[in-house]
Amino acid sequence: MTSYYKVVITNPGNPAYIPVNSTDDFYNQNEVINMNEQSSRYTSLDINTSLDLALYTSRNLETKKDGKKRYCQKCQRDKPDRAHHCSVCKTCILKMDHHCPWISNCVGFKNYKYFFLFVFYGSIYCIYIFSTIMSFLVALPTEKRNSITFDFQAFLILIISAVFGVCLMIFTAMHLGLILSNRTTIESMEGSGYIKFENLSSGETQVISLKKNNIYHLGSKRLNFNQVFGKEVKNWFNPFNGKQFGDGHNFEINEKVYNKLKETYEG
Repeated sequence: MTSYYKVVITNPGNPAYIPVNSTDDFYNQNEVINMNEQSSRYTSLDINTSLDLALYTSRNLETKKDGKKRYCQKCQRDKPDRAHHCSVCKTCILKMDHHCPWISNCVGFKNYKYFFLFVFYGSIYCIYIFSTIMSFLVALPTEKRNSITFDFQAFLILIISAVFGVCLMIFTAMHLGLILSNRTTIESMEGSGYIKFENLSSGETQVISLKKNNIYHLGSKRLNFNQVFGKEVKNWFNPFNGKQFGDGHNFEINEKVYNKLKETYEG
């Protein structure tokens, strides 16, 4: 119940507003950290980092298919990497996974952990109910089992727990796979967007799809898992602790994958 309550009431995260006339020069003039001492635009920021710091150090990698920057006409603001507009919530959502009618909310950067714990604990609860009723029936002697008065309510609970248990287990396994590969549902279906490279020799610009080049896979499943659940094992399955890496605007990437793409297309 705690996980369900948290995923329902927690805002999945909305992009911060950046002035329309903001440019790279604007950021350079207002730098608050030395970008040369950081991993440039690819590093994640600590969750406690101020919003202003997140804005001034944000360097979006993803572009639209035509190479232009991602901009939401409905929200009138830039789209950070992995953010998408939800037509139901009528706003852009940070690291949007999907809109879930069961919680009447979007699943995104700030409440994804709660969502996963909700389906995980829900599947365990359904399995417990199903196994409890079945073990009672199986343990009965054959003669008593045949003489038991038909209990429609118990039968209905048995069927419902079985159906929901199977569905939730499949859903849990699917999202665990997404977490371990550091993808969202949208990214697994549509790809992680596009990035733009400029060939140094020809001067031509090439826009590359990230569908088969997951730059967000950090090289190990443990590192990907930590992006959602954090490093502290004691808090992994704790619905009262939702701390994640980053601020939802900047995401750590696999620099080996990115540099390989860069060498290939920039020459």
